Amino acid sequence: MKTLYHVAQARSFDPNAAHYAPPGWEGEGFIHCCWADQLSGVLERYFRSEANLLLLTLDAPALAGWLKEEDSTGRGEAFPHCYGVIPRSAVLQCEPLATDDEGRPLSEGS
Repeated sequence: MKTLYHVAQARSFDPNAAHYAPPGWEGEGFIHCCWADQLSGVLERYFRSEANLLLLTLDAPALAGWLKEEDSTGRGEAFPHCYGVIPRSAVLQCEPLATDDEGRPLSEGS
């Protein structure tokens, strides 16, 4: 099984809540996620120089009924979108994302 991630703002994730949804998810109708091999590109494109980020490792099988892979950027790459809130039980791990000297988030193994 591939590893599923979501990058969250620390202020929007409550580890004691029954579920998680980022601000604005209802407006889009889904929660942006990525697979492990997409993480570094996601961090570089969308989170460069952002502070206080968390990397949520998600239980993909637990979310399978809500996940849909879509090419929302038009670049020919499908990303997993979660069409529902994420139950806290589906968050396997929550870790702060380290940043480099220029403020760029570092993915696992960097």
